[in-house]
Amino acid sequence: MAAVLTVLGAAAGPVAGVLPASAVRADVPVTSVRIGQLDRGEGPAVPRVVGTAVVEGDRVLDVDADEVQLLGTSGEEYVVATWADGGSAVERVAADGSRSTVLDRVPYAVDLSGDGTRLVTTRTPSLRRTVLAVRDSTTGEVLVRRVFGAGAAVLDVDDGRVLVGQTGPARTLSWTVATDRVTRVAGRAGYAADISADRLAVFTAPVYDGGCTVLARLSAPRRTLWRSCEDAVLDISPDGRRVLTTGVYADGPLGRFHVDTARGRRVASYDSPGGFGVLGWEDARTVLVTASDRRGRSALVRCDAVGCERASGVVAP
Repeated sequence: MAAVLTVLGAAAGPVAGVLPASAVRADVPVTSVRIGQLDRGEGPAVPRVVGTAVVEGDRVLDVDADEVQLLGTSGEEYVVATWADGGSAVERVAADGSRSTVLDRVPYAVDLSGDGTRLVTTRTPSLRRTVLAVRDSTTGEVLVRRVFGAGAAVLDVDDGRVLVGQTGPARTLSWTVATDRVTRVAGRAGYAADISADRLAVFTAPVYDGGCTVLARLSAPRRTLWRSCEDAVLDISPDGRRVLTTGVYADGPLGRFHVDTARGRRVASYDSPGGFGVLGWEDARTVLVTASDRRGRSALVRCDAVGCERASGVVAP
């Protein structure tokens, strides 16, 4: 999920019996991540992009492009979106560095399924309509297409279904691809989810209209785990027990983020003089994040309960 948060949701009443995050959160010290002062550790155990290279463990695959975004893995290959020379593409990168084109243009949004076999592309032909297409992740061939309402966004793709958050009208929907059937999960617009971790985050109303975050089990969306009118979810750990959060009004470069339990207890907070880029999880307790300094240099950083270390070299701007 991007650091610039989208304002989602429709008006909804308060959730009874749930304490606000501030009532269960003890202050924790903020760790300042300064990449030039960190020791170098092992490479990332899961693939990440450092500069324009795909890095996993000791493997470094340089991609000749101006910008590279990792969508995930498919078999033994990496699926990436690339931008170069005014053009863009969705490509597969093999272990030997060879590349094959899946789509000759990066669409408005594109997501890869958890098993790596399907791409879901998003197109917005009008303010009231959003078109999602499920494609073969090798050929790019469209397998099925479906029209959703305004502001529809893919939250996760796994187990043969696409989880969709939609603002007009506010809904969270589950699209089963094999049967082309859509079912309603929640009457609020979801903005972050993880199917395998059984987690869904929604806004109760637009943020600037008093909306709050509610985190729940995807399988039981009415049973709230955590509610906050101060923070929003950025990413969910693989086991669903922790989340990365930031201030609900965050806009522009991400300067600070937090690690919280799914019940709202704050575990850690981090800031960086140059801000953070892509962030996520290496495992259920370890965070991987791209951090920058004031000179524009960046590095992949690993943080856990012990401390932080670099998981890559420092890359010049």
